[in-house]
Amino acid sequence: MIVTGAKNGTALLKNGNTINIPTEHPLNDSEIINLVGAGDMFSAEVAMKLFEGLSMEKSIQSAHVSTARILTSRSQQNL
Repeated sequence: MIVTGAKNGTALLKNGNTINIPTEHPLNDSEIINLVGAGDMFSAEVAMKLFEGLSMEKSIQSAHVSTARILTSRSQQNL
């Protein structure tokens, strides 16, 4: 099970243990301008990196980076 926690990083329940995976560069609230698709991006990035052979922990770290890009980019919806 994966539980995202924004600035607090992500908790991963693995083999009955909780592993906390911190966000390397937490965003300030003022930096977040778009929430649309952030959860989808996180899930897709984790799945893609697992498919590529990365560990769950490394996949989640990669997802943190990709999700930060979504959170700090304007949505294309209103163009």
